[in-house]
Amino acid sequence: MKKCIILILVLLVVGLGGYVVYDKVLEKDDKETKDEVKKDNKKDIKLNENKDYVYDAVYNTDSKYDDFEMPYININSQDATNVNNELKKLYNSYIDDYDKCLIESSNCQMELDYEGYDNNKNVISVVIEYSNNNDTTYLIYNFDKKTGNLVSNEDLLKNVNLTMSEVKTKVINDIKTYDTIDKEAFENIKYTQDNINAGLKYFEQTSEDKMLLFLENDKLNIITKIYTDTNNDGLFETITIN
Repeated sequence: MKKCIILILVLLVVGLGGYVVYDKVLEKDDKETKDEVKKDNKKDIKLNENKDYVYDAVYNTDSKYDDFEMPYININSQDATNVNNELKKLYNSYIDDYDKCLIESSNCQMELDYEGYDNNKNVISVVIEYSNNNDTTYLIYNFDKKTGNLVSNEDLLKNVNLTMSEVKTKVINDIKTYDTIDKEAFENIKYTQDNINAGLKYFEQTSEDKMLLFLENDKLNIITKIYTDTNNDGLFETITIN
């Protein structure tokens, strides 16, 4: 009788142990499956994982265009695709203008350059500057690193916990006090109050959604004309807001 009881107890212990082991195996398999699902759902928005989010586009291999740099947005989204298509058209148009300029003059003062900023606040900012003689134009694109979508100025301000009122106050104060003017580079220019007022007017008439805002090192910056003359030509400056 005792042997029978002992045998039953042994069987119960073995069975219970097997159940515990089996349960642990199931739990481990379930955890590994969930981890794999999470890994699969984690989307890398880069088109090419081996390159930066922004790198030099190669649209022409002729060495005479080596000084002209246009970015390629290495992001897998429709917004990035649209921007890349726009930039390629702009590049080709710019090259055509440069070729025409070379025919007409040996001194073509044209520039095309960009900067890309990978910020910790999940924003990729791209700043493009192109100029033809004294005519300078800036293009700015801000992309969300999680979705790959373009970020509006309104959302960019939320990202850095600033208001448009704070941006305007900072810019207007800098224009009035010349804090950001590169006086050495423009030492031959006489700044009059009318020029300063024109710079203020230019900024105040710029709609909020068209302001050239971007992030560099997680700091909000804006590019605006801080001085203009009667022809609306002037000096662009980058002002750090925060």
